[in-house]
Amino acid sequence: MNGDILYTQICAYVQISRDEFELFFNLFKPVYLKKGEFHYIAGKVPKYWSFTLKGCLREYWLDSQGDEKISRFYEENTWVGQVESMINSGHRLYV
Repeated sequence: MNGDILYTQICAYVQISRDEFELFFNLFKPVYLKKGEFHYIAGKVPKYWSFTLKGCLREYWLDSQGDEKISRFYEENTWVGQVESMINSGHRLYV
């Protein structure tokens, strides 16, 4: 997995050397989802915070009639996660 996009994204917020980034980047585990697979499931506290390198993810919920209601899209080069849920549940944040 190429970390250049993620490095650029992080450098927009903090100064970090390329060597420091490489140490950080080695903690990442690539996850590949196929169309229709779930990254997060309602009612389960996620253990990971993710960065979308390629593709698009959608967040949705089901209304009382069972119809999908899209609440958010995560496009390429965006962070995906329910950090507040992870913190409130006492989970440690892993990348």
